[in-house]
Amino acid sequence: MRGVLYVRNRIAYLRRRGIDRDILMRCIAEKRLYESKNGECVFVGFDNDGNAKSAFIRGTKDNTRRDVFGSDKSYGFVLPPEKESDCAETLEVFESSIDALSHASLSAPDGGFDCHRLSLGGVSPKALLQFLEQNPGIKRVELCLDKDTAGITAAKNIKEKLTGLYPQIKVTVHSPEQGKDWNEFLLEAKKTTTRQKQAAR
Repeated sequence: MRGVLYVRNRIAYLRRRGIDRDILMRCIAEKRLYESKNGECVFVGFDNDGNAKSAFIRGTKDNTRRDVFGSDKSYGFVLPPEKESDCAETLEVFESSIDALSHASLSAPDGGFDCHRLSLGGVSPKALLQFLEQNPGIKRVELCLDKDTAGITAAKNIKEKLTGLYPQIKVTVHSPEQGKDWNEFLLEAKKTTTRQKQAAR
């Protein structure tokens, strides 16, 4: 029974944040998303051989945010594309795991896994540089960081760095149209859809 309650707690929290259920189920099946014994969300980062290298904890009852001891920040939480296609050459980069999940949810149900989505766990480009080193097929990078001073400054600096290191990669910056980050944008988009449906009745 405790395991059932944990799963419900984890999903319920992320569903309240607007995250698409099918995307959550895939993350759980692929062991990218766990729940701690305290009912917190645990987002896992892997290397290309499938070894867990990092884990980030996000509280579901408070604002707890911390890395699991021993985590290697060179490996971030990743949502890979579902199929090998032109989209597999695109990497979208976010500050947090929830922002990556939110952006995928905006494209659900058909496009939730239509490209690589990477969470940096902040604004350091460490995980991004490691990802590009391990995935030389990436041709496009979209920096989807927060629309605040830290995110805007980091996006500018990371773009300049990537342009120098990887001139063959097209780098763009994409900020959320509403709110500070992609989760705020997702929640606002859902509110707008609800209002439109109510007005159409």
